[in-house]
Amino acid sequence: MTKSAPPTEEAIPLINRFFPDAKLFFLFNSRRRPFFRGKEGRILKEWTRPTDPAKYQAALHNCGFLTSASIDQAALSPGAQRSLRDLDAVLLPEFFKVDQRAKYYQNVYYRYQWVLAFGAFITGLIATLTLTFSFDKDTLDVGQILAVVTALVAFSSTIISAKDRRQKPQKRWYIWRRTAEELRRLYYLYLTDLMEDDGTGRPREERLQDAVGEIVERGEDDANR
Repeated sequence: MTKSAPPTEEAIPLINRFFPDAKLFFLFNSRRRPFFRGKEGRILKEWTRPTDPAKYQAALHNCGFLTSASIDQAALSPGAQRSLRDLDAVLLPEFFKVDQRAKYYQNVYYRYQWVLAFGAFITGLIATLTLTFSFDKDTLDVGQILAVVTALVAFSSTIISAKDRRQKPQKRWYIWRRTAEELRRLYYLYLTDLMEDDGTGRPREERLQDAVGEIVERGEDDANR
């Protein structure tokens, strides 16, 4: 097995070039940078299936599922082909929905962390400038203005923190990610005909639909608590 090449210096965040083990400096890691409005776009809460088949196949590939390019349809047994059709109709739409919600709340969580961190930094910076200007009579008015700005920034940070606690993005991120991974596991259990039999003798596709519904419903209940 060939070893992957080490990352180039350009690919390493600046803070990690000097502090290789600085995992706490996640704010400076571009992989965890939240998406705001801009050229990168923003992460939506709800998922819609791409109209372009190539984009949908790319989404399947990125999530670790079988695609038309990774399998030989002619070599598959009729049962395997039917299983893939069942999964595409029943499980995959629900997977992409909960996976999208997990990405959405992950982005919201990191966005709040960025705003709070920079808010605390700006508050401290302005407070320092306030003290500096307040000691000089000629700049006393500037110091008073900066004091008001400091209070406004601190108040805004408090509002954002309260909104963060009310929305619970970290908790919902974890719940929807867990739900997505449960569906991913069910995908391969069904594909390999290893899904647990409930003993009712019902068709496999009906049992698949019930299993998917139970997983998603459990995720909904946990996320809304």
